[in-house]
Amino acid sequence: MGTTSSKSVPQMHREHALVRKARTALRDAETLQWAADRERERSGSARLRAVTPIAGAREVGVIFPDGNTVRIAVTPALRERSLALLDSLLHQFSEQGLTLWVDEERTFVGAGNKSRHLGQHTFELSISEIVAKATGAQRAESDRDWIATGNWCLDLKKGPSRNLRIKDEADCPVEHRLDVVVRHVVRGLREAAARGQREEELRVARDAERAAELRASAEREEAAAVERAREAEEVGRLEALYSEASAWRRAADVRAYVEAVLARAPGDGLGRSAIVTWAEWALQAADALDPIADRLRQYGSAEDKSEPPTEPDIGQTPSAEEEGDD
Repeated sequence: MGTTSSKSVPQMHREHALVRKARTALRDAETLQWAADRERERSGSARLRAVTPIAGAREVGVIFPDGNTVRIAVTPALRERSLALLDSLLHQFSEQGLTLWVDEERTFVGAGNKSRHLGQHTFELSISEIVAKATGAQRAESDRDWIATGNWCLDLKKGPSRNLRIKDEADCPVEHRLDVVVRHVVRGLREAAARGQREEELRVARDAERAAELRASAEREEAAAVERAREAEEVGRLEALYSEASAWRRAADVRAYVEAVLARAPGDGLGRSAIVTWAEWALQAADALDPIADRLRQYGSAEDKSEPPTEPDIGQTPSAEEEGDD
């Protein structure tokens, strides 16, 4: 008898940790259910229909594992096949860079970080045995409303693409279509990633457009503020100009008035002295009003080009001696 080369012998991979955990949970749940059934039989009560009902169905004989483990709801007869299928599926997921994990009694499969948004980058996975409504004879024999069929069903739902259900068929058991499950997940996650990338690109474009609009608005507002400041400055300069021109005109009027008063004042006597004193005061007031000196100093010129007012020559009254000489 010849020997078989090592290359022709399939290399068995190590069973996945989640499968080992699910096996222990199923065995524990089966033990608890069996004990509960025996107790109810001894007490004369109706048999326990299920440890935990699913979707309101009384699925008699189906075992539901407690604890945070992969969601598998099958009869003991289908347990080992279910675990083998799960193990194969987990390793195929791993080869595609996918991860399967359990959170609050729900089983998820996705890519990368487990904290990704559920439903956007994950599928929810469930494995169960198909049950059928019991016939009258079955119900009378077992007191069960639902009977396990021995056929397997896998559901992918609440993911980024349509739901997928694969179940045993007469000529095609689920084992032959696990690649369909993997492709569905890979394709759904790839499409979700592409949508996410497009959405991110659109968001970045919108943010860039919004930022450009804000910059343009800020630039317009800044230009408007500069223009308003320029206009306000121009208004201020004009107002100052008009005010200076008005003050200069008033100063000129005061000087002209003083000149007129002096021209008509008497030539000597006490009245003349008082008028001259008043004229000096009035001309000082005119100088204070006159803005020209201040304007020249603002432009670096201290030269005052205005001529100081001169007392008009109103002539002297001839004396008696001068008259006598004539």
